[in-house]
Amino acid sequence: MLYRRRLPPPETPVDRLWNISDSLADQLNNLKIFTYEDLTSKNLIDLWSDLKAKYRGISKLTYYALWGAVTNIHWKNVPPSEIEKIESFISTKKVTTPELLEIRK
Repeated sequence: MLYRRRLPPPETPVDRLWNISDSLADQLNNLKIFTYEDLTSKNLIDLWSDLKAKYRGISKLTYYALWGAVTNIHWKNVPPSEIEKIESFISTKKVTTPELLEIRK
């Protein structure tokens, strides 16, 4: 399993976190998430839903990247329990973008 020994300091910018691409960092910044501390303070399913509602191309791999950034583990090593969590959410929330926005209010 690919992981890093230490979690990043709370003030680490999201664009410096493992698994976070430049485009995902920009999207997170647009949602007022600028640091590792900001990211870890969010519920990842809710954050993924917000990203999905606002941006094209957000997939379950985005959730894996977010989870990996929070735990400091490579996104390809997401455990089955987390995979099941996002798969279950996606299968029960087959809604359009405007409906996702309404759910989040």
